[in-house]
Amino acid sequence: MKRALACSFFIFFLILGASEAAAADPGLFIPYDGSLQLDPRSVNPALVLRQRLVTIQFDLLPMTKGQAVVLNLFGDVVLRAVCDGVEANVSDGFVWNGHIQDQPGSLVTFTVSHQALAGSVAVPPLLYHIRSFRDPVHVIREIRPPVPRAERSLADAGPSAVEQEVTELVNMEREIENLHPLIWDDALGAAARGHSADMAQLNYFSHTSLDGRLFYQRITAAGYPYSTCGENIAAGYSSAQAVMNGWMNSPGHRANILGSGFCDIGVGYAFGSASTYGHYWTQDFGRRQGVSACPAAEYTIMASAGLHGEIEPSGSVRVPSGAGQTFQITADAGYRIQDVKIDGLSIGALSTYTFDSVTANHSIEAYFEEVPKVAKPAPWIPLLLLDE
Repeated sequence: MKRALACSFFIFFLILGASEAAAADPGLFIPYDGSLQLDPRSVNPALVLRQRLVTIQFDLLPMTKGQAVVLNLFGDVVLRAVCDGVEANVSDGFVWNGHIQDQPGSLVTFTVSHQALAGSVAVPPLLYHIRSFRDPVHVIREIRPPVPRAERSLADAGPSAVEQEVTELVNMEREIENLHPLIWDDALGAAARGHSADMAQLNYFSHTSLDGRLFYQRITAAGYPYSTCGENIAAGYSSAQAVMNGWMNSPGHRANILGSGFCDIGVGYAFGSASTYGHYWTQDFGRRQGVSACPAAEYTIMASAGLHGEIEPSGSVRVPSGAGQTFQITADAGYRIQDVKIDGLSIGALSTYTFDSVTANHSIEAYFEEVPKVAKPAPWIPLLLLDE
């Protein structure tokens, strides 16, 4: 419940191979060889492919348009960021904008505040997170992003696209930490949206409304009878990923996002052109009265098959958390399985695939090809030789 106004900035990257230019430039990250250790059991192995500890050379971040910095995330993942400009319209830091050359669809967002960094580097189909581990040590994680969830507790006034994006980012952070997902609640959403709009319109930034109401009073007034609740607010961030990195860069806000006692979430975003910060964000968390434990989590596996074959089961398959699900892939007559993709990654021409201990959303896609026709050999005709 502490105030969070950290910097946010966008960085777009050019992926480098093992080029001499990349090798010659110092990287932003220094490998950590101290006494701190990562516990692989603390993260979800279905999402986190690998991780390592580093320290950060903050002075290497370029502040002039056209300058570049190398991000040595892993030994085989080296990224070059080119600065497009720096924004200083947020408190406790700055916004760093850049671009990625020849890599459409890639996006990186970093938040830096008080020598701590929270960042995300999207290089489809993978995602890289940089998070503060313990001052001044940071952890870099290579992540296979889950399929976005669409859970809702009520059905009247759902989130906007950007509010839904924040909700999905919250649940990804929770899934990485082996926590149950939060379910969107319309009453919490109304409370959060109302507070963001009030801050944007009346140009203030506080958990306390100008009429004196505290966040739990706004939640109650919106129709959410809570047994426990919490709130995060932020200002000055222009995107969902930026504000999430800002919250994850703050211990108090991160504790709310990863709170095990919450079941529901609502998110509100508002923009005020005449306000100090422009962008205003609110997250409200809660567990309703009478609810002793959050509902058991379920995940979705989206199963689809291309032409000339089928996958069973197909469509949106619901799987309880921790359970397994097997898929059978069959080609039509005259065709064969060409490839199977799990979460967008090719795994080969398999006829059966099993998801074990499901703790995230997934997708499975099957593709087929025609069996090549084999030319028949010419018939053998014996040659009869007669002596004269």
